[in-house]
Amino acid sequence: MEGFEELLSQGVITDYKQFKSSGTVFDKINGSGDRVAYFSIEAESMEELNSKHAEANDKIRAISIDGKDLIRHDLIEKYHS
Repeated sequence: MEGFEELLSQGVITDYKQFKSSGTVFDKINGSGDRVAYFSIEAESMEELNSKHAEANDKIRAISIDGKDLIRHDLIEKYHS
């Protein structure tokens, strides 16, 4: 996982947790139990929330053993459209 500690120290996110250990094998994603990690954001306004969420989406990565980012950033971006 990349970017989470940086975002936490900058105050962009307020918490995060890794659910899957490095090296966990995914054949396919069936539901929320297959989630790699989560993060929380606190904001005073929707504008601030959207800004922090977009910044987090730009910086976080969950890298597979093949070097691929497992996070569906395209789905997160649609949230801000």
